[in-house]
Amino acid sequence: MQMAEEKKTGALTKFAQAGGVATMSREQRLQAMEGALDDTTSDSDVTYLSFSGQGKNYGGWQMGRDKKSPDPENVYVVDPLSFFEGWRVWKGGGVAYSIDWSLYEKAQKFVHEADLPDHGPYGVGDGPSMVLGWSLFEVDNPSQRIQFTATSKSARNATGDIIEESFARFRAEEPDVPVIMLDDEAFVAQGKPNGKPKFIVEGWVTMAEVMTFIEMGDDGDLETLLNGGYLKSGDTQAAEEPEQEDAPEPEPQPKSRSKRSARRPSRVDA
Repeated sequence: MQMAEEKKTGALTKFAQAGGVATMSREQRLQAMEGALDDTTSDSDVTYLSFSGQGKNYGGWQMGRDKKSPDPENVYVVDPLSFFEGWRVWKGGGVAYSIDWSLYEKAQKFVHEADLPDHGPYGVGDGPSMVLGWSLFEVDNPSQRIQFTATSKSARNATGDIIEESFARFRAEEPDVPVIMLDDEAFVAQGKPNGKPKFIVEGWVTMAEVMTFIEMGDDGDLETLLNGGYLKSGDTQAAEEPEQEDAPEPEPQPKSRSKRSARRPSRVDA
């Protein structure tokens, strides 16, 4: 049977690919959530990110068709409008059936396990498995859409924690776009190499801030983004801070938008 799988893309990802100029209010964000449900993108436009963490297939983080290990110093912006879940039906070590839906459309499109096509009989490790995922981009290459799908239990746990916090932040009108780095924890189980993925949360920012960062191109600075330097007046998700007396301006530092690993305030583990 031909695999049936919808690939969802969010507003941030589309904006980054188009290189346009935009800001989004809370009301516009709500509208974008609904509009994103009908968006699709072809497999050829996507670079896939995966995590292999079991037995002889242990490989950690892998990117693209050649499954190269991404630079551990890379910093990524996760698109909260791209959150999805779905099913993979495994058969003989491969995927026999696949289906995804946007989390913003779960009430309409959720598929129960009993309604999945039967590809049995199943061997050990075969059968249906839930997945979670999102789109993201690396800060040095915002136009490249990356898609991560969490298939293992540990990966789903770590991914779900990020999604839950993003939703909670949005409801509280706080910055809800996660800026992350990729990490993992290797261990040995029953004499075989294993591992589980981790996300290092560099910070939480608003969609408007990310769009400003993208618009600035090579002049965009990651530290400025993480420190709230791209907040615009009227941004409802900006945290209010008390006014402070003017201080002497520090000497200008050379700006770079990539590979800043010094900021590691929190971890989201499996």
